[in-house]
Amino acid sequence: MSFIHDYSSGLTGIFMASVENRRSRKALQAIQDVNEVNKGIIRYQPSQIEAFFEENTPLENIMFSGGANSIRIRAITRAIECAYVQGYSLMVLHCGDRNLEQNLNDYFGSGNLCFINNTNPLYDPFSGASNDEIVRLTISSSTKDSKINTVGRYYLKGVSDYIRANHKTPRCYMYINCPHLTFIDGVNKAESQGRISQDQSRAIISQIMQGEVERR
Repeated sequence: MSFIHDYSSGLTGIFMASVENRRSRKALQAIQDVNEVNKGIIRYQPSQIEAFFEENTPLENIMFSGGANSIRIRAITRAIECAYVQGYSLMVLHCGDRNLEQNLNDYFGSGNLCFINNTNPLYDPFSGASNDEIVRLTISSSTKDSKINTVGRYYLKGVSDYIRANHKTPRCYMYINCPHLTFIDGVNKAESQGRISQDQSRAIISQIMQGEVERR
């Protein structure tokens, strides 16, 4: 009888300890759930990483940390896509991550991206811009102390037309290094050498003269 009693007491003790452990786990889980709510932590069911971003949901501050680099790159790419769809112009500071570059290139296409890296270290703000866009960029970026008034658009368009008439693509350094004081002489010389037509020369000089008050 003593053995049976001891055995029964042992089972009862194990059962009670198990019940107490379950209660403790439930209490700890409840505390953890409350803490996660307070911290704004949201747990999801297993899903593709891209599904965590919705195109019509405004993006706020996001931090990607831990896990496989390939998964982080997919998440970043999707976040970039959503921001692009929402109308943002994007600059990605990627510290030379070639895997991210390749993924973005595969996803968006090389024609929609401009990479600045060891093989292409220069960013030109005039790349792919029209003459009107170059004018807007230049005038809007002029400082208060060196303000370019709207009449300066004629001068800028004249320089742009001259560059394009010589079958070149406008680049920012061309405007900086342009010999402005002898620019009209250069236009006349280009005409005499047959590099530009007489009509092109007259149109360019006309624009230069209209906007030369802003030349400095």
